[in-house]
Amino acid sequence: MTAPIDPADLSVGAPVFDDAGDSVGRIRAVYPHYIAVEAADGSVEAYRVPIGAVAAIVDGAVALRIDKTALDPMTSDHDTVLGLPRHGATAPPADLETTAEGTVEPEE
Repeated sequence: MTAPIDPADLSVGAPVFDDAGDSVGRIRAVYPHYIAVEAADGSVEAYRVPIGAVAAIVDGAVALRIDKTALDPMTSDHDTVLGLPRHGATAPPADLETTAEGTVEPEE
């Protein structure tokens, strides 16, 4: 059994390949439980890839243990809803407050 992948080991911009070695795209953002992968083929804007689907990181490239047809396409509004920029986001904007109840907009 292999050790689980630590999200801190994943880098924005790293290439991502499925279990057959086909290009999925590049990491656009890293979250605690999934990565957003910008699609290489333009079929969708991005995929939501669970951290558990990452088999290995080899020479900076991410190898998945699943086929890209099993990936969850992200909607074009996903990052907008979270308030994240389109490329390279790794955390919510600084003006959002994180509480036990979740991330909330600051009061004005």
